Amino acid sequence: MSAAHGAPMSLADFRSDQARIGADFTSARANCARQAANAARVCAEEARAAHSLARAELDYRYSGKLEDQRHIVVVAANNAYSVARLKCGDQARGNREVCVQQARSDLSKALADPGRVWP
Repeated sequence: MSAAHGAPMSLADFRSDQARIGADFTSARANCARQAANAARVCAEEARAAHSLARAELDYRYSGKLEDQRHIVVVAANNAYSVARLKCGDQARGNREVCVQQARSDLSKALADPGRVWP
């Protein structure tokens, strides 16, 4: 994502990128089906997270609005949290609770820094 913006994206380019993002998501989800147990859930959540972040970035590239740029940060933080929580599921009970608390802390920090721009 670039903070400096050139000409707005055309509707045709927007729709083309939407289709590409959807195809990438479908492919990633299909790859997750080959995994087992929590690894499959983590893989599926990572695919969903990448999809939602790509859509947020596409929306920003299309609109160029500061609101959409900020939305990218929120989406990225929420996605990182949801993936981290699932990854915590592989740990023993005591470590799992610490892991979830760390994920919550990371989410709070990411959402509390309004000046942060996601790469």
